[in-house]
Amino acid sequence: MSEQDIKESVSKKALQLGIKLRITSISDFIDQWKQDNYQILRLNFFFAVMVLICSIISMISTLCVTVLLKKKEYGIRIAFGTTKRQIIFSLCFEILILNVIAGVIAFVYSYFNYKNTAISSFQEIYIKTLCSTSLIGLILLILFLVAVVLLIPVTILARYNPVELIKEED
Repeated sequence: MSEQDIKESVSKKALQLGIKLRITSISDFIDQWKQDNYQILRLNFFFAVMVLICSIISMISTLCVTVLLKKKEYGIRIAFGTTKRQIIFSLCFEILILNVIAGVIAFVYSYFNYKNTAISSFQEIYIKTLCSTSLIGLILLILFLVAVVLLIPVTILARYNPVELIKEED
């Protein structure tokens, strides 16, 4: 029995029962939903990008202030034999840990938000999609954020000479 035969038999039965029925595939339904909600999706994407840009700017400014406040500490660490590369890696590790913690909190929040509000028949689909696709995207986004955010503070840190760092007056 072909797809067309199934559609015809279901349509005949629905007509006999006086029921209005439309048979579509899930992919057709999703495509129609995308067309109907395209403007909303674009607006949501725009707001998400704006929040991401604001987050990046705020993280960069926070890190720059941290580097400026820890100048003397970095100078002392360099005087005791720590290389600038090791200091930069420790800064990268610190930011990576902070972003991972924020990502885990956001993921757990999203998971329970989807789990509690999803229609029961689609709940499993939402959870599987969140755990597979969104988790990979979240990890990639965290790595991208760490790379972008560290550019300016690392260049500031690399400019300093150890002597200038230790002599810095408060």
